[in-house]
Amino acid sequence: MNKSIENSSSCKIDQIARKYLKDSDNDTIRQALEVVMTDRNVSVSHLQRQLRVGYNRAVEVIEVLEERGIIGPGDDANQRKILILDELNTKASSETNMN
Repeated sequence: MNKSIENSSSCKIDQIARKYLKDSDNDTIRQALEVVMTDRNVSVSHLQRQLRVGYNRAVEVIEVLEERGIIGPGDDANQRKILILDELNTKASSETNMN
């Protein structure tokens, strides 16, 4: 991958992360937000695998992300909508237009 694309993608994630993270958040919450934004996938099992945490911790992280409006509530199939995708896509398209 091109270094400038990596850097712009990383900057975009950092900008959005600053909006949703709190100073008191631990590394697990920060890493979870990054996983959600980069993988565009969120589920308890996905966070367990990516963050190498247990079920209970993954559920706690999901609850925090939902409380902050990052992801929506789970439906019957436990699929959750990533509510900040529009924000991610908007930032990506505006950065593409600038280049």
